[in-house]
Amino acid sequence: KRTHYLKEHRHETRQPCPTMWLPLAIFLVGLVVMALIEIKETKPPWRYPEASMLQPHRPFAVKAINFAGELLSKFGFRLPSLRPKDLVAAALHKAGLDEEPVACPEDESEYMAALRVLTDCLSHEASLTQLGRLVAHGTLVSSLANRYTLDHLYLRAKTGEDSITIKQQKVRGPLVILGLARTGTTFLHGLLAQDTKNFR
Repeated sequence: KRTHYLKEHRHETRQPCPTMWLPLAIFLVGLVVMALIEIKETKPPWRYPEASMLQPHRPFAVKAINFAGELLSKFGFRLPSLRPKDLVAAALHKAGLDEEPVACPEDESEYMAALRVLTDCLSHEASLTQLGRLVAHGTLVSSLANRYTLDHLYLRAKTGEDSITIKQQKVRGPLVILGLARTGTTFLHGLLAQDTKNFR
């Protein structure tokens, strides 16, 4: 009976969509070609050909990410999304909030208008690579998540919901880390943050 049932319902089993194999095959072939080119042209750092800001040297991993992004864009997929609505949703999810907190209603329209201008420029004028798009998305989501977290804490303190944890919290003298760019200030900050007894 089981064999007879399987024969009758064999046509009902889900088969992979043929159209999905084409972009996957193109992507894999492209990766192989790029790997061969990278192996052939790999040279010690002191023997790299002249590079410019328009054609900088990129490691194979970066080239693969950008190639995948270009391939997806040809099929109408631009990921991750840089639309303001999607960025706000991602930021709220990262902040652990269900809805956007509005601490300053008069500032709400201004920052959203500025966000639309910025995302429009990134999408249509900046000519971002796939890696650049990922970095821009991550930076914007983190900035919005920080904003929403601060607005949420401000509103809870204003309504008295967090009066104990915010208003009555003891704030000791801060430790300010100053330094030139790329000198390890972020690393030092993370190192000090490990000492929760003295620096929190």
